[in-house]
Amino acid sequence: MVTIDPEGVDSETAGQESLSGEIGKFSRGMSRVLVDLATASGSTTRRILRMSPLVIVPLIPDMNSVVSVSSIDAFFEHNSNPTGKASMPFYVLNQFDASLPLHLDVREVLREQLADRLLPFALRRTPALSEALAEGMTVIDYAPGSPLAEDFSTLAGWVKSLSAPATTSYRGVRWSER
Repeated sequence: MVTIDPEGVDSETAGQESLSGEIGKFSRGMSRVLVDLATASGSTTRRILRMSPLVIVPLIPDMNSVVSVSSIDAFFEHNSNPTGKASMPFYVLNQFDASLPLHLDVREVLREQLADRLLPFALRRTPALSEALAEGMTVIDYAPGSPLAEDFSTLAGWVKSLSAPATTSYRGVRWSER
């Protein structure tokens, strides 16, 4: 895990000093790179989009998310990648609770609005997330048998199925040794 301050990286500078150069420098030999961006980082998102990424936007199952999707899609439509084609995001419901009627209703509205761009699974609401964060751990490390750990594994499998890995392999090597 590497933290890069995108505001501290000059977007006009070429090579290792650009945001993509920094990401490239720290991800050499990695098969996939996950970039977690803050909601209000439009300029950083535009810079990342130049790399033609697979984009996943987490949504909380509430009406604000339903209303926000059209604005999010408009942003991506107006910020195309180097091929000139818009990279439309996929969406995943986060903190989903199937026992709540509002969550079920929001999921149905989003399915109608997004079709196959709403992932067919959700990240469930669980206290294990807060507990793991309080311990400074990931959910997968803190509660490996939890429903949320299973959800993250499903998400990882979905990402792997869509994007080809890099040619360098680290099979059998621990994360800490990479």
